[in-house]
Amino acid sequence: MAVVCLLVICAAALASCGPIYVPPNLDQAHKSIVASLNLTLPEVGSRPLFTSVIRSLNSSCQLLKEDVMLMNATLDVYTRVFSILLKTPLSPNNRDLEKLNHAMSRLKSQISHQQQNKEELLAKIRAVKVEDALVQRKVLAEFLEVYHALSGLIHNTCVH
Repeated sequence: MAVVCLLVICAAALASCGPIYVPPNLDQAHKSIVASLNLTLPEVGSRPLFTSVIRSLNSSCQLLKEDVMLMNATLDVYTRVFSILLKTPLSPNNRDLEKLNHAMSRLKSQISHQQQNKEELLAKIRAVKVEDALVQRKVLAEFLEVYHALSGLIHNTCVH
């Protein structure tokens, strides 16, 4: 049920964008993490953290300064979560986590560091408690949806 909700949200957010290619190794790494960390459980999939961010991104596929700011803040959450998880000696799937971390780092490096206001969402993103295990699982569960949305904007694969 939670996965279906996430897919519906993702589809709505990407309605104006064309298909996004996700490298097979990245998709497989995410699937491995989803399986090993039970990311399909209702507690993880309910009330996604980044739905409002994805919805707020400019649907015309023209990258606005305020979108860049939100994207950078979202990627910072992923960077912080990956940093915590990769320091955990017994963290399962370290290689897969590193693949996801590298993919998000590449996205972040492609985004300009322009700034604009979307204070309410920005404050919400910055307040994400990355130390909380449930939040970490929610962030990982939403990885592909966020990756699709951001890479679609960055790579201008949207249908005009």
